[in-house]
Amino acid sequence: GLYGPNGSGKTSLLRCISGGYVPSGGTLTTNGSINNLIEVGIGIDHESSGYDNIEIKLLFLNHPLDKIEITRNKIIDFSGLGDAIYNPVKTYSTGMVMRLAFSIVTAIESDILLLDEWLSVGDAEFALKAEAKMKEITSEADIIIIASHNMEMLRNLCTKIAHLDSGKIKLIEKI
Repeated sequence: GLYGPNGSGKTSLLRCISGGYVPSGGTLTTNGSINNLIEVGIGIDHESSGYDNIEIKLLFLNHPLDKIEITRNKIIDFSGLGDAIYNPVKTYSTGMVMRLAFSIVTAIESDILLLDEWLSVGDAEFALKAEAKMKEITSEADIIIIASHNMEMLRNLCTKIAHLDSGKIKLIEKI
């Protein structure tokens, strides 16, 4: 777990681990596939349909070509978007875009899972579905790194918590 006040470097550290940022010093090595749930909406093309966005995002995430159609069907079913999946994303509400993005990124298996805060997406019904999906994913991932202000949640989910302040780790707490 990563814990600290706003501006302490939690999200920046996650972005470095995901490869989105280059560390300003030192070295960072990761082994395994990374699923980044930091900013799930990045890479969504609002001019394209939800259906096409699924394929675009899966290709971007290096999903095997022979599994795209099976995965796409699972994503469509999980998202609950129905026939709206064939409409341009620019016609979606914010909640619908988050449903689509969340459904795509959580369909990808990975060795390392990066989370920035505990996601809350969509309406109450979908939020429950998303929470169940997050519990499933977190139980299957080898490594999970969660940035949060919620110390109780971190203590319930993590084996170690790094306390950050001004971009530096001040304390590593073993749970």
